[in-house]
Amino acid sequence: MNSKRKKLDSGIKTVDRIQQKPAPTTRSETTAQDPPRTSVTALPKHLELFAQAVADGCNVREAAKRSGRKEGSGGYLNSRADVSQRVAEIRSAMAKAAEIEAARKMVGQCRSIDIDRNDIIMGLADIAMSGSTPAGARVSAWLGLADIFLLRPKKIEDLKQFVGWTEDELSEFVLTGVVPPQIASMIGSNSIDALMPPATS
Repeated sequence: MNSKRKKLDSGIKTVDRIQQKPAPTTRSETTAQDPPRTSVTALPKHLELFAQAVADGCNVREAAKRSGRKEGSGGYLNSRADVSQRVAEIRSAMAKAAEIEAARKMVGQCRSIDIDRNDIIMGLADIAMSGSTPAGARVSAWLGLADIFLLRPKKIEDLKQFVGWTEDELSEFVLTGVVPPQIASMIGSNSIDALMPPATS
């Protein structure tokens, strides 16, 4: 009886161990959980120096010299597969770094527009009225202001739309309803009808 009891207890313990044992992990699961690894070819110090020199643009003789080897060994060192692979890795890293730097510089060059019409007008006014500014620059500033304030009509139709009228001329027209003489001489009439667009049928 005791023998049967011992066998039963032993079987129960075995079942418990099997249930508690973690399930085996498949290769695909292991691969999915492993962190990504960066492939870097490990080389002895002199080969690493040689690969860096070649990637930096040195010829094989100069690269061999920089790595502490005879210049004549450069061809052999360069022909090694592990060295070629390492050179490709370094050049790839250099290219990525150059792309990142170029993107960073481009972002730094981008500026948001933070000026408005008033800033432009006041900037031109400062130039136009500055005694230390060359005459040509002052004239250009005044012309720029004239364009902003529509003071330079390019055709007769512009005058009929009040482009080029001074404040005094506009005030006179509002008070009298008569086109000021200097404007009338250009549009051929001092009547308010001359400012009206032609009727369309």
